[in-house]
Amino acid sequence: MSSILTTTACWLLVIYLALLPCLAQAEKDLFIFPELRTLRINSDNSDFSDTYATIDFFGSVRYDQFRFLGEIFLTEDGIEAERFQLGYDFSALSTAWLGRFHNPLGYWNTQYHHGTYLQTSISRPEIAKFEHNGGLFPSHVSGVLLETGHDINNDGALDFSFAAGTSPELRMGNDQSTSGLVLHPRELFSTGKGNHKLSLTARIIYRPESVQNNQLGFFASQANIKVSDSSIETIDLKIAGLFAYWQAQNLNFYGSLFYSRDNVNSANATDKGSFTSGYMQLDYLFSSDWTVFARVENTSGEKTDPYLALMSNFSPEAQVTGLRWDITRQQAIKFEISRKHTGTEEPVTTILNWAAIFP
Repeated sequence: MSSILTTTACWLLVIYLALLPCLAQAEKDLFIFPELRTLRINSDNSDFSDTYATIDFFGSVRYDQFRFLGEIFLTEDGIEAERFQLGYDFSALSTAWLGRFHNPLGYWNTQYHHGTYLQTSISRPEIAKFEHNGGLFPSHVSGVLLETGHDINNDGALDFSFAAGTSPELRMGNDQSTSGLVLHPRELFSTGKGNHKLSLTARIIYRPESVQNNQLGFFASQANIKVSDSSIETIDLKIAGLFAYWQAQNLNFYGSLFYSRDNVNSANATDKGSFTSGYMQLDYLFSSDWTVFARVENTSGEKTDPYLALMSNFSPEAQVTGLRWDITRQQAIKFEISRKHTGTEEPVTTILNWAAIFP
């Protein structure tokens, strides 16, 4: 861990010194997202409780047509460089990025980051979980990201994203919160670690009113995943889906639907399968400071799919409800309770957290 910290610090220092002459004239933003969380998990076989803190640093720099975006996530276990992107604006609506970024797969993965303050709920949907938390699909990609937009009609707009880069490797997890095989994206400053193949993703978003966040979208992705610590050699994933976000007065609705076809390849055979998974969440703002939310998640085809048989940290069905209190314009306290259905048991998770944004 110390070598990773040292390498990360050295790279950040080199980049800072290289950009120092430009920083004085550049547009800069730095946001800090601290969180304190306590949780309890009750299941038929065991009970578990924990309290921990995290800090998410999110920064961006814009100088002329050049851009930089970075995100560093600190936990009790160490530090992770989650995003590190260098960009160039070809126009006001078109940008090319190089580095490690969030895969434009669905809605949640690019709308919210590792800090939980911006999202209404505490937890992410199962299908949108990050890799190290037991997620099913590539959340972080190292490569090239192209983003462009096009205004249509009087108010509407179309946004296009295309990502090409390295897929994660599937190997045994090294985190206490997960067990079994876990996806591991390419590490930013340890590029030789792991065996990473190709991931491709395309997404299109229609915004009927460009000044608001209401949107409808479609996405498609293909990823070839190398497997270690198993008799399986590779996994081929083909993913497609729809998503929506809609705000009407005091109600916010958002959801995504994923369809995945997978080939699980061993030395002598290929097992094929498919499954569908999605979520819907509704937020109701019954005052300026209080929001109640509920989310349902469900999956079909999970019992016969060979890829899901490997992913023991995924819960195919869940119900989530909770309450958010914005105690100030920059701080919130949230309470959430959920029941997940793993196939063998139905653990109930209760979470209380404090989340904030500074400055």
